[in-house]
Amino acid sequence: WGVGGLAGGFAMIALVGVSVVTVLPAFLTAAPGVSDGAASLLTGLVAAVSLVGSLAAHAALRAGSRPKRLIAVALLSAPASAGVFLPVPAPVTALCAAAVLGLNGLAVSAVFAALPVVAGARVARAAGAVTQAGSLGTLLGPPLYARLIETGGWSGAIVLTTLLVGVGTACATAATAGARGAGR
Repeated sequence: WGVGGLAGGFAMIALVGVSVVTVLPAFLTAAPGVSDGAASLLTGLVAAVSLVGSLAAHAALRAGSRPKRLIAVALLSAPASAGVFLPVPAPVTALCAAAVLGLNGLAVSAVFAALPVVAGARVARAAGAVTQAGSLGTLLGPPLYARLIETGGWSGAIVLTTLLVGVGTACATAATAGARGAGR
């Protein structure tokens, strides 16, 4: 699996985070009583939670957690996405989206922390591959979600998120399995 698995997993995990933030304002403004300004403010706050996830990853890694375990925590994004894409009150939507973004930030940081042990001496090339894969995911994600929501409704986004998070997490954790110090 190596770098390819890590890059592929990162692409799918990044795709989910960016897509949730991208569609969140439209979902919030469709809720009764949520103004455009309130939706924008909530979306900005939700996006900032990704930083909290990254800081949590830093603390966990310093405390001895392995990147593989932190990446696996991204699986919790799937059930959290249900609160983003189902008809629930706007505050619940925002809290669930914040959970998705926090978990996304945690997983993204863990992927980069795993790079040296997965790639060895080729860490610079691996960082480039992972970064480009993440960029591809963030480029393709919002139109993919928008199209799915247009054709199948908001609940289809839960299925897509579950699929992407599951496969992305599996790829990234498999990539770290053989790497010394990254797995376990």
